[in-house]
Amino acid sequence: GITGRSNPNEGKTWPWDLIHQTDEIMPDPAAMPDDLMTQLIHLPPEKLKQGSSDSSYDDPISHLRQSLATTRGYTDLTLKLMNEERPQVMSVYYEGTDAMSHLFGKYQAPQLPWISSEDFAAYKDVVTEYWKWQDELLGELLAQRGPHTTIMILSDHGFRQGSERRKEDHFHIETADADHQPDGMIVLHGPNIKAGVKITDASIYDVTPTILYAMNLPSGRDMTGHPLTEVFSTEFLRNQPVQWVPTHETSERQRASGVVQNSESGEDLEKMLRSLGYIAGADGG
Repeated sequence: GITGRSNPNEGKTWPWDLIHQTDEIMPDPAAMPDDLMTQLIHLPPEKLKQGSSDSSYDDPISHLRQSLATTRGYTDLTLKLMNEERPQVMSVYYEGTDAMSHLFGKYQAPQLPWISSEDFAAYKDVVTEYWKWQDELLGELLAQRGPHTTIMILSDHGFRQGSERRKEDHFHIETADADHQPDGMIVLHGPNIKAGVKITDASIYDVTPTILYAMNLPSGRDMTGHPLTEVFSTEFLRNQPVQWVPTHETSERQRASGVVQNSESGEDLEKMLRSLGYIAGADGG
């Protein structure tokens, strides 16, 4: 994304030369349209300029611009690869919806007692309007799908809402996971998916087995999850039985004797993992 540009390019893409296309496609955060910014934040355009801080966590408006630029860039890159490669499986991760809920979720209605009326008026619609914009970009991807494409949209967690939101004067990476709720969401759509089926008790571990089943590939018996067969049509289930193999692993796990990582990259990665809730505690425990 935008915030990773200062780190070395090694390992960011495969094939390695794809990084050049990525650099060409990713837009400048400062170039995000004023009408989009004012749609999200109800302040004059002159107050929504890109900040000078190197850390987007220190400046929510800069973080918003960076999220918009990254999301727009990932969408354009995905559209390019869809049209040129037509891969059997394509996945795209949007981090902005998570970041917006962390940074601006406290301003949503209903107004919390510790949120000023001025801040509430300016930021109350950021999360909702960001999701609307994100859905528009999803629509761009869906418009390019083929007639036999199965779509899966998911989030691995939710967020506190209403009075359950925490009082926090400033965003702190170390405590960001406290804003999360354990229940996420999953939506499937496609020619072989039943309409109106409510998915219950699904796990994040069921995602890969379900993708494998949709592609007529076996799941490993050593996998924690299982295919969500209840979402597929009766005809599809009849013509394509669930297959299993003992494992997809091809060798015993090997631990590298020496791992070399750029210290700056490592710090940025740790900050991101903390913000997403995968690392908790100030000591990294």
